[in-house]
Amino acid sequence: HTKTNTAFWQAKIDRNRERDRQNATLLRSNGWQVITLWACSLTKDKLENTMQQVSIALNYNFLKIIK
Repeated sequence: HTKTNTAFWQAKIDRNRERDRQNATLLRSNGWQVITLWACSLTKDKLENTMQQVSIALNYNFLKIIK
């Protein structure tokens, strides 16, 4: 039973990763900037740093656009 659950969850995670990769590729090909955030980076102790990194990425990309 445990092996079946492990196989199920691994397959599900693999499908999700592939779906996310395909979606990010499609978005980028249409001119979108893709930023991936993991739930673990949004915890109270990591949130400020994560938001600083997002801000830097957005500002960098904005500056590239207006040049």
